[in-house]
Amino acid sequence: MATKVVNFGKTLWNHKKKVIFFSGLAAWGGSYVNELLNEQKVRTKFARLAADFGEEKVSTDYQPIKVFVFVDKSDPNSFKNLAAFNKNVLPLLTLAGLDIYMEKASDRKELEDLSRSADVRNCGGILVVGSEKYSAPAVLNGLIVDGFHERARAVFGVFDPVEKDDVPALCEKAIRIIKGIKKDQRVYRTKVYGDDRDDIKVDYRLGDITFGWYDYIAERQSKFWIFGGLADRIAATWYFLKNYPEPLECHVRQVAYCSGCRRCISEAKAKKTVADKRKGFWSRWIGRREQPGDALKRQYLNVLNENCGKETEMDMSLLDLSIQNVQNGARGQLELKSVDPATGRFNAIKTAWKELSNKTSESPFKTDLTANKLVIELKPKFEQEEDQRSPFPEILANSQSVSLLKPKETSKNISRIVVENVSNIVQVF
Repeated sequence: MATKVVNFGKTLWNHKKKVIFFSGLAAWGGSYVNELLNEQKVRTKFARLAADFGEEKVSTDYQPIKVFVFVDKSDPNSFKNLAAFNKNVLPLLTLAGLDIYMEKASDRKELEDLSRSADVRNCGGILVVGSEKYSAPAVLNGLIVDGFHERARAVFGVFDPVEKDDVPALCEKAIRIIKGIKKDQRVYRTKVYGDDRDDIKVDYRLGDITFGWYDYIAERQSKFWIFGGLADRIAATWYFLKNYPEPLECHVRQVAYCSGCRRCISEAKAKKTVADKRKGFWSRWIGRREQPGDALKRQYLNVLNENCGKETEMDMSLLDLSIQNVQNGARGQLELKSVDPATGRFNAIKTAWKELSNKTSESPFKTDLTANKLVIELKPKFEQEEDQRSPFPEILANSQSVSLLKPKETSKNISRIVVENVSNIVQVF
């Protein structure tokens, strides 16, 4: 027996490389299979909930809930997104008895046309399989026509690429769609100007606007998947060694944020609509009924904000810029965040490793200001072909974030970005 144990130990030692390799492979395989089994348990649990909903008794004149699903094929991750949707969400919606209409759009112009032509008045919701940052604005543009929110009463949902590996989150969103659980969320409007006066694009958005060096690295870090959790830091090292992260220059004008005060209410009252002028006969004598916004107006009649409508200007030098719409009480709040430029290439790499290692915060971004309206003038400082100058270096000018932000496909530059809060509210899953 002792001889067999000794021989077994010698065999392991003589083939130690193979033992280490196959041991690691077995550990990885066991972990992978265990993860698949856990995901299947989650799907089975939510499938029972969806099936219970679908088996409920209904009246003979019951009409199934209609849901439009728009797939953005122009998204770089469209194949993975659609696979995750078909695997985790579509079976639950089918089990619940929902009427699914799925359409695929080859580009964002077609996506906007689909949302504009769809009969959304009598549907339970619209689902966008794509990015909240790029795909969602195209659908919102089709729903909010000429600034009017009539067609946007349909409930809105986005299956973003960041959620494709989170099976519980996808299944929970599907159950919210089935049960009709929704919440109000404010949108904001962006106007992006090119070099020409007529070169302008208006979008309504829910997600953030982000562009710069860190965003460029985030777009391409999937190429470094072999490094696992170090992919973002290895990508930052590689691209910062290849290209020096030169800062972007811009001039920012802001209208100070106000959550609501007497001045805002008085200005709103002064701008009477045509409907207010055309009052009925009885309304002139006995008054009108309580309107949805009356309680909110009374709440702020005694509030006075000295900074309401105050404009300030500042010059900024930054590596990245991000604009977010924070759902703050009765009014949305725009937040401008930036990444400070580093002094030297290796300091930039050092800062990137330090900031990207902190997964729990929004680093490396810091909040610079909050506002109701932002006007960002991008300063052209980088040489281009044909004696032209651009606010972006060539490597960033061709990035996905900047390309999709341009007013037109033929636009070469972005000269100005205007971001402002609007009164439109959409219902989201």
